[in-house]
Amino acid sequence: MRCVPCEILCCERHGKPHKQKGHKVVEPGVDVEEPRCTEHGNSVNFYCKDDENLVCLMCTVEQHKGHHVVSVELAHAEFKGILAAKCSPLIESIKEVGSQIQQVQQEVEDTELSGTESEERIEEERREMYRAVDEKVNRMKSWLSERQRVKLSHLEHQKQNLQHKMDSLCETESTLKASLKELESVSFLEGYKDLLHRLESRSHFTTTEPPPLRLLDFPVMEQNVDSLIQLNENLLKEIESKSQN
Repeated sequence: MRCVPCEILCCERHGKPHKQKGHKVVEPGVDVEEPRCTEHGNSVNFYCKDDENLVCLMCTVEQHKGHHVVSVELAHAEFKGILAAKCSPLIESIKEVGSQIQQVQQEVEDTELSGTESEERIEEERREMYRAVDEKVNRMKSWLSERQRVKLSHLEHQKQNLQHKMDSLCETESTLKASLKELESVSFLEGYKDLLHRLESRSHFTTTEPPPLRLLDFPVMEQNVDSLIQLNENLLKEIESKSQN
């Protein structure tokens, strides 16, 4: 192997001291560009602390005479220790920033989870509100249908009674007209009393019957439907307000 700074060939055993000094050791034949002094062309084996430059042996007795000059091995070890001392604060900073990243990530996950849970809760409330509205609508429709059925039944019964009275009146009218056309005195007198009685009884017919009170109060129903519509609109506004918060 070859020690580049010392420019000597050595075996593995004799090369170890050079490695321990921090010299660059390579295999023979490997071309390595070794830094050289630009002033003298020699290998730079020293470091000037005052000028912070690599220098050769000639520089130490000329331009850098009287300066604080040390070997590159000593400068290497010294500066390496300085940099090593910087590692501990750097590692602490890395840990601190890493912890902050974890906290922010946890907050991101918590926020996403909270948002999802809020959306699910609002959606469930919306479904509950709609179910409540649907139940009220169905009850209202059922109530309306039942009231309608009852009133139609009553009106049909009223219509039948009126029709029965109409038939009876028409029959009496027909009998009356026939009697008025009767020319034979005895026949007229025989039916007169019965016909008169029938006419008097028919004159007391009540032509209309009052409908049952509030059997199907449509104005009240319309008010209830309007209230239900307003309730539905209020529920929708409440859902939208919760979704925006």
